[in-house]
Amino acid sequence: MPIRRLLVAAFALAFSGALAAQDISIPVYETELPNGMKVLLVERHETPRISCRMFFRVGSVNERPGLTGVSHLLEHMMFKGTNRIGVKDAARDEELRRRIDVVGIALDQEELKGDRADPKRISDLRIDMAALQKEERDLIIKDELWETYLKNGATGLNAFTSNDVTAYIVNIPSNRLELYCWLESDRIANQCFREFYSERDVVMEERRLGENTPTGPFFEAMESLTYDAHPYSWPVVGWMSDLLHLPRAEMMRYYDTYYAPNNAILVLVGDFRKDEAMALIVRYLAGIPRGAQEPPPVVTVEPPQVGEKRLVSEADSEAQVILRYHTPAIGHPDLAALDVIDGIMSGRAGRLNKTLVRRDEVAVSARGSSDTAKYPSVFTFSGTPKKPHTPEEVEAALDREIERLKTEPVTAEELAGVKKRLRAGFVRSLRSIDGLSTTLGYTEANYRWREILDSQKAQLAVTAEDIQRAATQYFLKTNRVVGILRTREPVDETKFPPKWTIRVATLSSSHEDMREARRLKELLSASGFADARMRSVDGDIVVETGVFDTADAPAAKAALEKVNAVREGDGKSQKRAFEDVEMVKYRP
Repeated sequence: MPIRRLLVAAFALAFSGALAAQDISIPVYETELPNGMKVLLVERHETPRISCRMFFRVGSVNERPGLTGVSHLLEHMMFKGTNRIGVKDAARDEELRRRIDVVGIALDQEELKGDRADPKRISDLRIDMAALQKEERDLIIKDELWETYLKNGATGLNAFTSNDVTAYIVNIPSNRLELYCWLESDRIANQCFREFYSERDVVMEERRLGENTPTGPFFEAMESLTYDAHPYSWPVVGWMSDLLHLPRAEMMRYYDTYYAPNNAILVLVGDFRKDEAMALIVRYLAGIPRGAQEPPPVVTVEPPQVGEKRLVSEADSEAQVILRYHTPAIGHPDLAALDVIDGIMSGRAGRLNKTLVRRDEVAVSARGSSDTAKYPSVFTFSGTPKKPHTPEEVEAALDREIERLKTEPVTAEELAGVKKRLRAGFVRSLRSIDGLSTTLGYTEANYRWREILDSQKAQLAVTAEDIQRAATQYFLKTNRVVGILRTREPVDETKFPPKWTIRVATLSSSHEDMREARRLKELLSASGFADARMRSVDGDIVVETGVFDTADAPAAKAALEKVNAVREGDGKSQKRAFEDVEMVKYRP
């Protein structure tokens, strides 16, 4: 998540709308526990709520080839319970985990043999694994962490993993701070990582959903093309081949290194008294020991590009054009000018909307975006062509506007208008406790929280000359990656007969619906659809059968009746009826 997007869209503190941005201060109490955990507190007493954020300075940038996706998998595992939460018999559970690991390691090793693998041994190991996992499930108190929070009035329990950080989020009533401190200290100190292999499968399913979106592979390829050396090149969810055999022992070593208190930031914003809060934080969190070793730094530096890179692809989607230019990391003085350029080019009043969309009507949308991260990132220009215009026409139009930045000084009136909008957005956004807690933690994890204010002051000091210089320095063809995504041409069905799939249900991507989708996929698999799948379509989760020829459609529909019968028997059909069953043409 780019920090500049957070600055404009997710701050939080109540101030008068007339207050000048340079007069703003954020009353943060900042301290560090003896074990190295950073604590940031902001008292806000408008409502009896506290926005709680625990950030760890770890993301996909800290991974390596062969271990990609481990940060995101850990995010999932942190909700599976501890030696105290989510289990009926901790000793028995520990013994089962050891046995599951023995089988899991053997299964991974056999499957890694590829063509030389023994199919019978793989089958036997999978049978053993299924039996052990069933025993484990019988010991689990499912979702006890979630239920404990919910029963005590908490809302918004969630987490996210980015390139640079992992964060755990919850909002609590102001009288439940002690419960929060106990639960989170337990989550850090007493992790056991039960259900590792089944949750690894869940993450792989999530990975497949991304692969099956029309534009997912294109944007993933853009990331890989943008970075030759730096670990920003691989996706946060990881590569499938790495996830497929990611070892539990490696994940635990990774956890011990990066989830230590000396790599964590606790942020509380809301209705509490600082001294009382600190007493609870010290009582529950200060006793967790530091990590045995400091997390190693990321030493790989992206080398300068030697020439323009291009990716040309097609998909069943709208055409798109993306121009990416390499830019510096957070804290660099040139970022303020790039942020102002973002304001000049984007939005309803921005140049790209005025020229490409409204005047020339070559695009249906166009924008610029200055992204800032812990390590050097990119400035992105993008546009969606308006038919019958082509991606190449939109690229040429974007190039003309970029050249204007270099050759024509921004007028005093335009610059003043952009700064006014930036300042107004900054002040207007200083309202919600959620936004401020997230922004404080994210900015502190990547640099220092005071950058929130420093960057705003720097933006207001940007001159027309600064804009020309930054555009000339960074917006070079030798410094950019161009992505052209064309709309795939229709298939001639007289030459290539269509394949079909039966679409069973469309659900949202909420946690509850994701569980329902996995349940439905299991039922389909048990009813003969061995290759039933979940995939993402326009942001929703679609559950489908495998792909088949037209001649096989009657048998496929008949098999669905078995699924209906099972769901009617367990009452699930009341939640998701099957009126939306349809046979649709399948496009990979």
